Amino acid sequence: MMKSSSSNLLPTLLLLLACTNAVWQRAAAHALFDREPSLELSEESSSLASSPMECTSIVALAFTADPHENSRRRAAEFEFVGMNDTNGSNNVGHGNLFAHYDEEGEMFECQLSNGWTLPIAATENQLNSLREKLNNGQLVSSVSTLPGMTVQWNPNNVDTITNGNPMENTIVTLPDGPWTFVPGNTHPSNPATQRSDDRRHLATYEGLKKVLVIRLIDVNGLVHPDPPSVMSDKIFGTYGDRFTMTSQFHACSFGKLTITNDYGIDMNNLESAPGVVEVPMNVDITAVDLKSGVRNQFVRATEAKLGRSLPGVFDHVLFVLEACYVGCGWAGYATVNGWLSVYHKQHYKSMAVTLHEIGHNLNLAHSGGIDDKEYSDHTCLMGNPWFQDDVGQMCFNPAKNFQIANAGAWYSTRYTLTWESGISEPNQWQGNIIGVADYGNNPQGLPIVVKLETGTDVDYFVGFNRVYGVNVDSKIAKDMVTITRAGNNGEGFNKSRMMAMLSDGQSYGFADWKGSGKILIVTVRSISKNTNPWYADVLLNFNGPPEPTPRPSNKPTPRPSNKPTPRPVTPSPTNKPTPQQATPSPSKKPTLSPGSFKPTTRSPSKKPTPQPVTPKPTTSSPSDEPTPFPSYKFTYFPATLAPTRECGDSICMPLESDLNCPEDCINIEFATYSGNIGAKGANGEVYFLL
Repeated sequence: MMKSSSSNLLPTLLLLLACTNAVWQRAAAHALFDREPSLELSEESSSLASSPMECTSIVALAFTADPHENSRRRAAEFEFVGMNDTNGSNNVGHGNLFAHYDEEGEMFECQLSNGWTLPIAATENQLNSLREKLNNGQLVSSVSTLPGMTVQWNPNNVDTITNGNPMENTIVTLPDGPWTFVPGNTHPSNPATQRSDDRRHLATYEGLKKVLVIRLIDVNGLVHPDPPSVMSDKIFGTYGDRFTMTSQFHACSFGKLTITNDYGIDMNNLESAPGVVEVPMNVDITAVDLKSGVRNQFVRATEAKLGRSLPGVFDHVLFVLEACYVGCGWAGYATVNGWLSVYHKQHYKSMAVTLHEIGHNLNLAHSGGIDDKEYSDHTCLMGNPWFQDDVGQMCFNPAKNFQIANAGAWYSTRYTLTWESGISEPNQWQGNIIGVADYGNNPQGLPIVVKLETGTDVDYFVGFNRVYGVNVDSKIAKDMVTITRAGNNGEGFNKSRMMAMLSDGQSYGFADWKGSGKILIVTVRSISKNTNPWYADVLLNFNGPPEPTPRPSNKPTPRPSNKPTPRPVTPSPTNKPTPQQATPSPSKKPTLSPGSFKPTTRSPSKKPTPQPVTPKPTTSSPSDEPTPFPSYKFTYFPATLAPTRECGDSICMPLESDLNCPEDCINIEFATYSGNIGAKGANGEVYFLL
């Protein structure tokens, strides 16, 4: 009986052991993926891929390229099964999934319901499709999610949390297309599943913004050399720095966005300086890519130090690292429409870089220039123009200004104008535009932006780039009218592109405007610089007669002479050759024979030259009216070829080269202009725009 009982207990013991092991595995999974220690295992009745692994929103990350390092996309190698492209093709096996980051475009992550983020591994076509949908508004970062995304994780990787990369080989793959994005489970439109500790903090442009700076210390003691007091001064101006992210946001918003380090909570003496907390973490920054899942460790270590979840009461959290060792090429990066940004080396104290990254938190996209490069609109902070301490007093371009004003922030919509040209009848608008720098000095209520409505989601925005005051460091198109193109109706995240920079008297034309087969001309009639404020007089002219040219002078030029000259002024040659002249005293040796005795000229013409070719004037007096039509050739670039500023302004201007201005023209990042073949990169390659 005892043997029989023992033998019957063995299966029971094995079953109990298996159950215990299953419970341990689930507990280990929770330790890795769930940041709420109070969560009971009994609450998790579904599989590991359910609630804790649910992708509640897709988060876009945008980067600032570091001009001092090479920047190129890295393809992460993964073993994968069932990777589906948007065209429905199914790739099985081993291939390149773009799960890491490209400084020339946005990358994407899955935000789990517990706050962890996982990289979305996408094919190149899928990545481009995500970017397209982000820029046209179908995908809203930190809000939208995509049903059918699959989490692929490594169950044997639980213990790698101590190595700083607990998400190794843990990725999210995308379903077959076509895609339909929906609000995530934490979006206010789905209150039934919204968590009380919503971890997103979506963009708002006004009010008091509580900003926290984290000075990270890696496992080997690597930490940024600037002490907390310097960091506090560079971000908040705590000890008198007058040019900071805090001061410039206050300036550009005209006091409507205020950065603060007064959090309204007891920080329990955690701050090493006002607004700065030092956080040690169990991560070796020399061995990991600081853009990958290791960022979860930045957050988790900070939460452990603070004793609270992030972002919590904080609107923006800036993580500062000593340096980048793996996967570099970036100066900073941030979550779009979110709260987190990361910096390394000196870049946190370049106020244009921090303004740029917090701009991404505020749902602003990059600003490209006429060359359509990712960051080359250097009239705008989202064009990545400066990498210097205390330089970066500038704001945003007309498209970004319209986006902010349309959200009811900073600039009243009373000072933005939308012009609808129509498509059949001639239509004109003429008015004055001021620059953002003069928004607070605008007694006449002039607009700062004119939107050219196209009837599609891609529109054009006209503004005056007045360079002084809050916008004194704008790098190009100084005191010129700019035309910028942006999608999403100018109302949300969308990369803009500068189309034209126009000076006094210059025009830009849109052929086949709105598909009408007719032309729209934007003309800068004048730029008034003797007024306060300065303004640009702009004419929008659709399908109408162009502006006439100025009246001619009152008097015609004098008549030419009526008769030709009577005879040529050169006398006729003689009929005979000139007699040979003997040398006064012969040389000891006979000289060479003289040259030809033939005449040096041919016979003269029989008749004098005809009447001069100068025609008579067409009229005896000037016309009463100016000429009706100017030329239809539009100026797309300023006509002046000579440099407008001196050597040493960090811009390789026309007629400057590596020979006469090496400090501007031999650089890693520079601006150049049409036809300027003197600009050289650091590798000696010659750059010019066609």
